[in-house]
Amino acid sequence: MQALGFNYRLPDINCALGVAQLQRLADFAAKRKRLVRAYQDALAAQNLPVRWTPTRDDVVFHLFAVSIDFEALGTTRSVVMQGLKNRGVGSQVHYIPVNRHPYWQQHALAQRELPGADTHYRNTLSLPLFADMADDDPARVIAALSEVLNGL
Repeated sequence: MQALGFNYRLPDINCALGVAQLQRLADFAAKRKRLVRAYQDALAAQNLPVRWTPTRDDVVFHLFAVSIDFEALGTTRSVVMQGLKNRGVGSQVHYIPVNRHPYWQQHALAQRELPGADTHYRNTLSLPLFADMADDDPARVIAALSEVLNGL
């Protein structure tokens, strides 16, 4: 975040797309739940130094983020991300703690220590999760993650 601001405008075309997508919401939610369960099953079958959030029937995951103590493994998140990329798997970093955003660096929050947020940010890696993934993609992603982590 570079500056504080608000944007409440939503163009008509985006509204129309949103209404059309709402008709598919139940299918999207069911698919995401299956994919998250597949991720968790694949992770449970491996002996990896990775933690994840358990599923709940009333929750649809937006992201599938795992926690890895990269420092304890003697590596960095960037090295793991590059290893995944080399195996055809994209990954992301979500989310930068609020007090680390440029806008807040110029304000009071920059001086505030948020050790829990910093630890979470330092150890979190988001793996692919989207409705068009194939049901066997989570197993492929975890196999790639296993190769990367075991190759360190």
